[in-house]
Amino acid sequence: MKIIAIHSDSIKFKPIKKAIKSAEDVKMEETEVKECLVCLTAVEKKDENLVKESAKRLAEETSKIAEQVKTKNIVLYPYAHLSSDLSHPEKAIEIMIEAEKLLKKNYKVVRAPFGWYKSFSLECKGHPLSELSRAFNAEKLDKTKIKEVSPEIKGIELKDQKFDDKDKLNYSHSLLLAAAVKELFPEAVFGFCELENEKFYCNFGNVKIHKGDLSRIQKKMEEIKSKVKINKKSVSKEDAKRLFKNSKYFLDALKYFKKENVEVYDLNGLYFLSPYAKSDYSKIFGSFEVVDLGGAYWRNDSTQDMLDRVYGVAFSSQKELKDYKDRILAAEKRDHRKIGQQQELLMFHEWSPGSAFLLPKGAIIYNELANFIREQYKKRGYQEVITPQLFNKKLWETSGHWEHFKDDMFLLEVDKEEFSLKPMNCPSHLLIFKNRLRSYKELPLRLADFCYLYRNELKGVLSGMTRVRKLSQDDAHIFCTEEQLKEEIEKLIDFVKYVYRDIFKMEFVMNLSTMPKEAMGDKKLWDKAEKLLEDTLKKSKMNYQIKKGEGAFYGPKIDIDVKDALGRMWQLATIQLDFQMPLRFNAEYEGKDNKKHPVIMIHRAILGSLERFMGVMIEHFAGKFPLWLSPVQIKVLTVTERNEKFALEILNKLKDKGIRAELDDRSETIPKKVRDAELENVPITLTVGDNESDNKTLAVRNRSGKVKFGVKADEFIQSVLNKIETRSMD
Repeated sequence: MKIIAIHSDSIKFKPIKKAIKSAEDVKMEETEVKECLVCLTAVEKKDENLVKESAKRLAEETSKIAEQVKTKNIVLYPYAHLSSDLSHPEKAIEIMIEAEKLLKKNYKVVRAPFGWYKSFSLECKGHPLSELSRAFNAEKLDKTKIKEVSPEIKGIELKDQKFDDKDKLNYSHSLLLAAAVKELFPEAVFGFCELENEKFYCNFGNVKIHKGDLSRIQKKMEEIKSKVKINKKSVSKEDAKRLFKNSKYFLDALKYFKKENVEVYDLNGLYFLSPYAKSDYSKIFGSFEVVDLGGAYWRNDSTQDMLDRVYGVAFSSQKELKDYKDRILAAEKRDHRKIGQQQELLMFHEWSPGSAFLLPKGAIIYNELANFIREQYKKRGYQEVITPQLFNKKLWETSGHWEHFKDDMFLLEVDKEEFSLKPMNCPSHLLIFKNRLRSYKELPLRLADFCYLYRNELKGVLSGMTRVRKLSQDDAHIFCTEEQLKEEIEKLIDFVKYVYRDIFKMEFVMNLSTMPKEAMGDKKLWDKAEKLLEDTLKKSKMNYQIKKGEGAFYGPKIDIDVKDALGRMWQLATIQLDFQMPLRFNAEYEGKDNKKHPVIMIHRAILGSLERFMGVMIEHFAGKFPLWLSPVQIKVLTVTERNEKFALEILNKLKDKGIRAELDDRSETIPKKVRDAELENVPITLTVGDNESDNKTLAVRNRSGKVKFGVKADEFIQSVLNKIETRSMD
């Protein structure tokens, strides 16, 4: 048996037509699975006589890789092209089904249909373990050393898709880049060129390229653009070996080609191997820029050569290139890690990856956000609780998280038993609900919790405050009757509208995520929950999209994607309807009929993770927070020492009213003090000179630089308090 395992952001596949008469019966619809391990599998003749043993080996090898890359989702994908010695189809499907049963004990498993021609696309994560190959049978593993296979090598067999115009543009420039580097560094040996989102790149061995060389490469590309000719042709492997006699990486790659002919590009006599076997191609040049330098091991194997990787971007016009550069520059300037350091809001340390340190000013913002939500809780009938952070695995087995979420949990041994740090609050809130018999008169019961949560994210995917291991959510769970559901969901949609539309003035879209393949519980309850959520969205006149199969394992959900100032979408709020977990806990209430009934549970977060929300807000406002969120709301600036007495009077009045104010009485000029306050992004500065001291008035400067003189102190303070109380964005 042979497999290629790909740790993937997502895979989409759709049956097109039967490849064999005995193909499984399937629905002719597209399936998408996110955050998964895709196992491309070819069952061979030597596996036929040991069905159970072969299935067990397949399950074991797949489990080992899934554990390495920390994923809970597995896609078993029949892929005959890995072997020329395939088993009989009936035996192959038998082994695949048996392996699926074994894996389902610990993973969510989706099996692609057997015996069909399928269209498919997948996105590989690209970390060192993201692509692995295995060759084994039921008796023993292949004794050959198993090496990790890089995107370049494995992509030869997978990348048969046709190029769209953007792909053609990028690939043309990747080849132009290769030709330019070869002219500048004749000793360079080609690795593959590839496309990566908006970028293209090319790998080179036997050369050391430095950052300072990027401008030279850019200039050389411009110089040869009009001269370079790119011809694509199909040649036999034997001919290809002769063409690549001085290209050690292409010679190595040819071993992995299964077909007799390979695609080759001729760049003015330089020969280049294409990993895109069936893609059509035509040379297209536009506006481009060489943007970065990186590195990668050949075949992602640390025992192989380290290659230099040069990145570039290309667009049809100079305007598109400029827009891209402006976008990148704006994003870099707004990076919450950079602003957080500049304004002393937050920091990180290598000894606690994925956990932010909130410095005093950052803690102010965090607490203001929590206080804002707490105020809403009082108005909307929530009760706040504080729950433990460490639980016995029995809790997670009961809730279903041990089966569906274990790989994302931090596990500990306590009292010689398995425990876990809490990744979410819902099971602990069910324990509170079950603490005593509940009456229908107590419902809906809305329990809120800001308890810290811990999720074992891969270190490679951690990103500032937007992807962390330690977090706190404005989390709440609503326990209610079926009759109360619609009203509660409507209230939550109203809550979302209030926070994002009325307070933060941000656009958002709603997504209805439906039952995943590996869901928990009765499908009839899922259907009921999905219909209820959709009916409520329609009644609320909300535009929404349906995301099939992307619900939580315990119920469908409404996810809210929020657009920031740069037009980027962030998934923040969520509303999840759960009939299943309360049943597993036997969570019941006593009804009007004096009988016990299963309670229904709504999981919801409005800001979501406060850490993630802070990161998004820092970038959205570019550090220029509205008055109510600003760590320092007002700076009082003195012109001379004579003005200090009145300035201190004003400072104390501001502080007495709970306004965060600071005094700048340094021996600096007023323009210097104003500039420093602007760099700190303080919303309001008050200038106190002789005129203000004599007349007991203020000179008020807002963030835009507009100054108003002769302002009475009491009137000013009241206007500030009004803006803070209403959480004005002005």
